[in-house]
Amino acid sequence: FWPFFVLVTDMLLVCEAPLIMSIEVIVMFVVLLLVTSLENITRFGLYDFSWWETSQYHRRERYNCANLPCGAVVVEEGARSAAMLLLFLVDFGVTRGFAQAALNEKSRIVASINVANQIAMSLAHFEFDEASTLLADANIPPELKDAYGIILDNLRSYKPYIPQSCFPDVLHRRASQEASSTGSLPSARES
Repeated sequence: FWPFFVLVTDMLLVCEAPLIMSIEVIVMFVVLLLVTSLENITRFGLYDFSWWETSQYHRRERYNCANLPCGAVVVEEGARSAAMLLLFLVDFGVTRGFAQAALNEKSRIVASINVANQIAMSLAHFEFDEASTLLADANIPPELKDAYGIILDNLRSYKPYIPQSCFPDVLHRRASQEASSTGSLPSARES
């Protein structure tokens, strides 16, 4: 039964379910582990009632003692239960660490894409001061920061040689001036 709990807990962790759901599954696992261990030791009738124990090995082992039904040795059952619980908790810890690292990496990538988009838009509109401020404060990979720095430096050095008509704010001001002087809006071909 414990592989089912491991699988469910791993799915909850990886699918970003609330942590309380994973804790509930762990509690259910511990309760079921305690009940089945108690049944293995005392044989209070859970297996007989539920037919959980159907293999030939369990039937033969169960009736191989002087005082029927036979129970498991407490130390052996405790060791088996402790090993199962340890394995389950180690899997939970490893999977939780992996899931947290994956979520952190995902949020870092999304933030990097957003900042890179803002920097690219600032560079496209020749807003170098805004782009350099964004670049200085950006939490993006160093390679991307270096590449944007080179682009920013190049655009700053090329700016004096670029015709003023290429700058978006100049085009917008010119279109607004023409519209106010003629009293009409510029056509799509003129802008």
